[in-house]
Amino acid sequence: MNTLRIMNKLRSRGFLREFFLLATLTLMVIFTNILMEPLETYLDTKRELERDIPVDFDAALRFSPTAWYLWEMPEAEPEYHPEIHEALRAHPGTGAVLESRQESAHCALGGGTYNFDFILYSREYARYMPLKLREGSEIQGEEGRLSVVVTEAASRSLPVGTRFEMCPNGEGAPVPCLVVGIIGGAIPGADTHQPSDSAEFDLIGLTASNHPDFALVAAVYDPAFFDEVPWDPAALVLPEEGVDVSAWWESLGQETAQWGQLRSLTEYERAALETTLSENLSEELNFILLSLIAVFGYGAYLFLSVRVRARKFAVLSVAGMTRGRMFALNMGFNLGIYLLAAGLGWILTPWAAKCLVQMDRYRSAGVLGALCTGGLFLMTLLMSTAASLVQGRRAAAITLYRKGD
Repeated sequence: MNTLRIMNKLRSRGFLREFFLLATLTLMVIFTNILMEPLETYLDTKRELERDIPVDFDAALRFSPTAWYLWEMPEAEPEYHPEIHEALRAHPGTGAVLESRQESAHCALGGGTYNFDFILYSREYARYMPLKLREGSEIQGEEGRLSVVVTEAASRSLPVGTRFEMCPNGEGAPVPCLVVGIIGGAIPGADTHQPSDSAEFDLIGLTASNHPDFALVAAVYDPAFFDEVPWDPAALVLPEEGVDVSAWWESLGQETAQWGQLRSLTEYERAALETTLSENLSEELNFILLSLIAVFGYGAYLFLSVRVRARKFAVLSVAGMTRGRMFALNMGFNLGIYLLAAGLGWILTPWAAKCLVQMDRYRSAGVLGALCTGGLFLMTLLMSTAASLVQGRRAAAITLYRKGD
């Protein structure tokens, strides 16, 4: 009973310090989430592409034409040269050359014209990388109509089951189409034809999270509806199974150097990371500054808090509580405050990003910001708790000399 009376006497008379600490940590989580958003977006896009594109990113190569003779005149679209793809396909060790063609198209809809992008995949492309559908995968096509799938944005005007006549904006006869599904994953080989924050990733594939408003209609080549197709010069090249990828890549690069360059999909991922870090250098410096403020400011707060509680720790030590027990209680209390702050920060970050710092494109708070803040928190907490035990032991000795209170 005496121990309980002592603890009750020594307990905090209020929770102002705790509320201040909670508010400080919540703001740290919010602004760390905002600063880490570009890197969070990079990691999310990387995961989406690797999940939805079923190829080895280290072995798969993308051919990009760079030779001037591919263009008949400045600012013109590159012409298709079948000898390039034939050379890629005939090279020893090549397993497949995946071709596609993208162009603008339109259709009559509701008394007006609906414009969209149309991408046609070769049968080999579709065999190696079938598009993932989130709706309509069990719906069969219809004789006399080309089965097409659409993105979420295009499905608002062309829902599953829609029959329409697709008219390419260039040359070509109208193609009767039937929408049989909605794309639910990354779209390889497509291009928005617009500047993008994820330009390097877009060369691998488009993700719905980065391009939610991109209206695209996709189909697999069917000779019943298309004559010989002039595929786009860029293509994805896959090695044969069991081939020495490094040797194949080197020899293939030497043969095709006159036409363009070959880069692995992993290289595009690295380039996207470098671009993300370089374009957000100021935010990274802000994060470093925030880290210093957290380490010194929060650490100083905890140390001063320990000094205030030094007498409490001393009396608890005299009452028989071990240092391990005091350490566990202190850690548990502070961890509870941080977990509450992390939860509040997670909820408030989208609002703060849009209303306080005008980040209209901010999507959602990720775990990366909370983990970074948590690492700083744990580091300062461990240092301050260690200091508290030393201070508590000294105060305990003083209390004994004074024969208690």
